[in-house]
Amino acid sequence: MTKYAGMTPQGEVKTIISSQRPLAELQHLHPYSLYPCPENVVPGYFSRDHGETFEAPPEAPHAHALFNYETHIWETDNEKAWKALRDIRNKLLADTDWTELPSASHRLSPALQAEFLTYRQRLRDITETSDPMSVIWPTKPVA
Repeated sequence: MTKYAGMTPQGEVKTIISSQRPLAELQHLHPYSLYPCPENVVPGYFSRDHGETFEAPPEAPHAHALFNYETHIWETDNEKAWKALRDIRNKLLADTDWTELPSASHRLSPALQAEFLTYRQRLRDITETSDPMSVIWPTKPVA
């Protein structure tokens, strides 16, 4: 049984096929170029030399990174990073929603109410930041 890596033109391994059939019989049945590969190769690996050698991408630098199989470097997935930022921001806003209720004036001094108003506005303004990876989060007032 021979193991083949189905690769994109950029060298990304998209699929693995194990077959006893010769490569020539398999190639026309598959959307990717097939190359014989070692047992340890899995989808996500890449080859810089058209199937001569295979390697795993280096470890991602952060949770919002996508590996570019053409340049072989990690890039920030801005859409994913902005979504994560908004999710965190929305949770922080929800955690302080109680400060907007009329009953909050009984629990908070006027100065502390003003601090919460400022904090919440800074959270809303976070999406105006140009880079989702360099956000400076405001400090939550202590109630």
